[in-house]
Amino acid sequence: MALLTVRVSGDGVERCPSCGNNTQFVAKSMQSCEDSCEVWVECQCGYDPTADVVGSRFECVWGTLDKDNVEACLSSWNDLIQLNSKQQM
Repeated sequence: MALLTVRVSGDGVERCPSCGNNTQFVAKSMQSCEDSCEVWVECQCGYDPTADVVGSRFECVWGTLDKDNVEACLSSWNDLIQLNSKQQM
């Protein structure tokens, strides 16, 4: 598994429902099958909205934690946090 600490400005990033953070994340990459990796972000506190949502992690052949992949993962983070908020209402 590859890890990368990511710091963002927080603009346009949903707050973690567990700790309120929206600026510090850990990008992770893990091989999911022979020729593909899953890439996702977790909050620095360990909260992972992708953990129980099948298909919510970004798939990448090489599993690189570059700017484009991290941005895609943060977009997924936003979508999942917003979805969870709506479901709790």
